[in-house]
Amino acid sequence: MSIEIGLLISVASILLGYYGFRRNEKNDAKQETKNETDKVKEEATRSAVIETKLDTISRGIEDIRVDMRASEKQVASITSNQVRQDESLKSAHKRIDAMEKKLETVDSEIKHVDSKVNNIVMGVKV
Repeated sequence: MSIEIGLLISVASILLGYYGFRRNEKNDAKQETKNETDKVKEEATRSAVIETKLDTISRGIEDIRVDMRASEKQVASITSNQVRQDESLKSAHKRIDAMEKKLETVDSEIKHVDSKVNNIVMGVKV
């Protein structure tokens, strides 16, 4: 009977060990599935954050492009105004130069007339 009890205890131990092995195997599978799920969630979160950042960068770049276009238009307008002002300034300088020449001519004519008047006055005094 002691052999039968030993055999019965051995069989029970084997069954209990097998049951524990199967249970741990299922728990390991559950834990592995949970770990994989967590990794997928983390990767999805990371991807969502990256996409959000890329969208923000894309919008920022588009805003910069719009600002650059507006700046280019302003520069073109300023350049156009500058060209017109330069042309007006050149024209004013030409008119001033012409007036200076006329003034020199008038001045020389006044000197000529003045010398004639002086000659006449000197002739009358004599």
